[in-house]
Amino acid sequence: MRFPPKATTQHPVSSMTMIKVLEEEWRNLHDTLEQIIDFITRCNADDSSSEWFESDEVREILGISPRRGRTTATNASSPSPKSAAKSTSTAPTSTPSSASTG
Repeated sequence: MRFPPKATTQHPVSSMTMIKVLEEEWRNLHDTLEQIIDFITRCNADDSSSEWFESDEVREILGISPRRGRTTATNASSPSPKSAAKSTSTAPTSTPSSASTG
């Protein structure tokens, strides 16, 4: 599929460009956009002053179960055993010989 050229100040392009799209693809895109609009409208109608999502909203968006949501939240808030071991092994330690010099 060739797209029309982009407009530049030296070569303006007509304000109307037509692109052929298969009807089924157009309907799929249209349906998806409608779902996005409905979701945003619902979110704004529920609480327009809130900047945070509730956990049930996040699970609905991600399509995950409450158990998976808890597991994900727990794992995100605590380091993995591998990264915890790495951070403790790289921490600086003082040795008795270095503390007694001076």
